[in-house]
Amino acid sequence: MIVSFANLVNTMSHSIEFTSNFSENNPNWWDWWVRTCAENHAKYIATLLQHHVTDKRNPIYFVRYEDLILNQEEELTELFKFLLELDSLHGTNIERRIKEVVNAGEAQNKLYKLKQSTGKLHFQAKNYTKSQIDYIKETNRDFLYKFGYSNQPEVKKTVAS
Repeated sequence: MIVSFANLVNTMSHSIEFTSNFSENNPNWWDWWVRTCAENHAKYIATLLQHHVTDKRNPIYFVRYEDLILNQEEELTELFKFLLELDSLHGTNIERRIKEVVNAGEAQNKLYKLKQSTGKLHFQAKNYTKSQIDYIKETNRDFLYKFGYSNQPEVKKTVAS
């Protein structure tokens, strides 16, 4: 997310990658960027959870990127059940469309040329120092726990409720 956002703000495009490696070519800026993004991400998630869980102001459904990549049909089904307020999608047009999209395969579901990193888990890990990873973990520990990114063998996935 942090590398992708850095690419977006530097190119003003979701599909173009910046031509140089941030962590190698400007390590001071990159360190500032990683820490700033980690802090802002923690504030953003806290606001979402405050509005949803505590204030009950708006319903929200979280989809983890990794789950969408690894379990596309299941994740899309659960998402659309939430959006359509249905217990089951059995026999619906959206169930047919989900199966159609999943069965078409990755190559058929692209509207534009994707970046090399798209759909690859942990692709950008090489860009972070141990200190940066530790900072992200500490700053976002509640988020990482709540959404199943920490070592919780008893939890398959977590959705805020």
